[in-house]
Amino acid sequence: MKRVKNIDAAINSMLERFRPGGLDITSLIAALASGFFFSSALAVLRAEHNVMTGIQGAASFFDIAFVNNVNLPAFIFAFVAFSAAVFCVGMILKSRAAVSFNLLLTSVFFSVSVAVIYETRNYEKSRQTDVAFMIGVAVLLIIILKYLSDGDKLRLAKISGLGFFSSRRTMYVFTAVCAAIFAAALTVVSYSHYLSFGSFTFDFGIFAQMFERMKATGLPLTTCERGAELSHFAVHFSPTWYLLLPGYMLFGSPLYLFAAHAVLVALGAFPVYRIAGKLGASPLTSFAFSLMYLFFPTMAASSFVDIHENSFLPVLILYTVYFFLSGKYVPMFIFALLTLGDKEDAAIYMIALALYIIFATKKKTSGAVLLLLSCGYFVFATHMIVRFGGTVMSSRLGAYYPQKDAGLLSVIKTCITDAGYFIVKVFGFDASEPAKAQSALSLFSQSKLQFVIWLLLPVLFAPFLSKKNSVLFLLVPMLVINLMPDWIYQYNAYYQYTYGPAAMIVFACMAAVLSMSAEKRRFFVSVALTLCFVFSAALTAPKVYNYGYGYLKGRAGYTAMQDTIDDFFEEYYKEGDSVSATTTLLPHCSKVKELYDVPDQYGGQKKTDWYILDSRYYYSDDYFPEDILKEYTLINPDDGSSVEIFRRTES
Repeated sequence: MKRVKNIDAAINSMLERFRPGGLDITSLIAALASGFFFSSALAVLRAEHNVMTGIQGAASFFDIAFVNNVNLPAFIFAFVAFSAAVFCVGMILKSRAAVSFNLLLTSVFFSVSVAVIYETRNYEKSRQTDVAFMIGVAVLLIIILKYLSDGDKLRLAKISGLGFFSSRRTMYVFTAVCAAIFAAALTVVSYSHYLSFGSFTFDFGIFAQMFERMKATGLPLTTCERGAELSHFAVHFSPTWYLLLPGYMLFGSPLYLFAAHAVLVALGAFPVYRIAGKLGASPLTSFAFSLMYLFFPTMAASSFVDIHENSFLPVLILYTVYFFLSGKYVPMFIFALLTLGDKEDAAIYMIALALYIIFATKKKTSGAVLLLLSCGYFVFATHMIVRFGGTVMSSRLGAYYPQKDAGLLSVIKTCITDAGYFIVKVFGFDASEPAKAQSALSLFSQSKLQFVIWLLLPVLFAPFLSKKNSVLFLLVPMLVINLMPDWIYQYNAYYQYTYGPAAMIVFACMAAVLSMSAEKRRFFVSVALTLCFVFSAALTAPKVYNYGYGYLKGRAGYTAMQDTIDDFFEEYYKEGDSVSATTTLLPHCSKVKELYDVPDQYGGQKKTDWYILDSRYYYSDDYFPEDILKEYTLINPDDGSSVEIFRRTES
């Protein structure tokens, strides 16, 4: 031990000769680690480039053959050169923090590289995510950030009090810039998905037709959603949609809907910034939380599922929270009503917030009023669905019905009287089921566990570390909306059911972290922001690649398909004609008043005036009854596109 200390002292003495008062051996180790992560990332990216370009024998990093393809001299050169450069910069600047920042940046560079490649390949194979791999990446980053947080090696405490970092207005402008970039990028990628005919009837075609009918009649009518003309409010009571109608009446384009969706999600960064300030965060920390919101993995990933009323939830929920914390109760209840108007099940978010207010603050009257308002509105909204001719979509909780069509009250009864069954449905599987079913249910539970990790690991499960247990009320929507149902999309990180729960988790994280000591606060904020960025990159990269690159690669074919559809509406279609269209083509026909989906999941295929079919898909009888086409004539046999247009033969 004494010999080790002597060596350590000798190295430190040598370093001091180069720069009096300069770096120590820990900085040298940090520089070497930076070089290692940098050279490793380059090797991984080079190998992946070789795989994508089809070089024989190339292998990705998760294949053992990768090792044989590494150019060892180049790897060592990059390692030594970068390590030396980092250390020299630190010496010149007399800054240990400069070396520490390089360690952070290179470790994130490496983590993003391996996470994006691995999750993209995994998504291409199975359309699934592998959160187990991401746990390993998270452990690596947590260890590094723990080292950097001890003694505040990044000098974050000092930085937060310097210049524009200490200006609340400047940091707010930075938040606005980042939100604008997020919205613009999401709009471009989402619209590319639409142009490449990747947007389906559910959940874009129904809303595209709905807005066309709202523009013409003021009513949210559709025919493609349930196979007959029906108000969308018979499916979900969502009057909040009317907030987007003025813009649609002005622009009248699918691009407007994608842009509005992206802007709605991005706007949530502003109340996050303000909430953090109300909870005592510095301007820099408030900005970090707003970035954490934008990078929150499921928030970013679910934003690529076209549009949905759930995209209203984050900004509305978070502004409700902000106005409560500000003591501005009139705007608070206005935003609470807007949240409730998003969809009938939005009441669960306001109920959870009301319980938090009642048990965590002294504003118990406000909480009680919000609780009564939320419960009352839920009853009203479900009644309105019935009045519009529909039924409440409670079947996703049907596993909690002791008998068929038992209703929502029986769900509550089941959870209270059979808590063991509740735990089984949320986290386990039913041992009474046959072996094959056990396996399926086990996969379901694993998926739910993965979903919980995607939501909570990036924030280090901070809500569970709060000094106030009442913060856990904010996690109730995650339990009810995502984990209780057996509908697999409810607990899938790529779908829109995560918007509301994610917003509640972001607020719960802020409430927990900002009550900690300054040192713990810096650690949790730096880890949460870093993990959110890396996890978000892993989830969104497959979508960005498939949507953006996919459109550019096949643009000529997609343009031909759109031209065929445009020519049809210009030359053949007459006002009042009925049309059935493949689910990939239906969103591009949204101006048709009587429009039906192919395949039609509700009521079977109709003998409409026209059929517009996507020949890229095989039409088996399970998908489409081809006998219907015996009464139709193909009018564009030689146009070279994948769109086939059939006109009904007059008898």
